[in-house]
Parts: sequence; C-alpha cells; structure tokens
Amino acid sequence: MLRFIRRNIALVVAPVMAVFAIFAYDMLHLLSRDYPRIVHSVYFAIAAIVLFGLFYAVITLFGCCRKMRPATGPRTRGSRD
Repeated sequence: MLRFIRRNIALVVAPVMAVFAIFAYDMLHLLSRDYPRIVHSVYFAIAAIVLFGLFYAVITLFGCCRKMRPATGPRTRGSRD
C-alpha cells in the first residue's frame, strides 16, 4: 500500500496544487481590487517566501555536493569529522 501511495502521489498533489493556485489567484485579484495597499505587502511576503526557497535550495545543493566529494585522507579510528 505504501509503495502504491509513493508511486501515485503526483496524481493527488497535482490537482491539490492546481486548486490552491486558482484559489490564491482569485484571492489576490479580490484583494487588489478592494485593498490595493494590502497587495503590496502580499507581494513582499511572496518575495520573501521565494527567496527563502532559493536560499534553501542553494544550501541543500552545496550540502549535497559536499557529501559527494571523496574523502581527503585515510580515516583512522580516533579521527573525528
């Protein structure tokens, strides 16, 4: 059962994300029409989330590349990494 869920999770996540995107677009449209000053703050929040995601991706990428490098010397029993 777990393998079936892992294999077909995209079939569930894709429609949920599409519904969320449509909902967010409609809410931003209503906000921009009724409260134009709030939309400016929402854009800053979205930019902060995007920057956080980019920073997280860069840190994860460099962390992944660091793990893939070969060891620089022989490991002894008492060495600490």
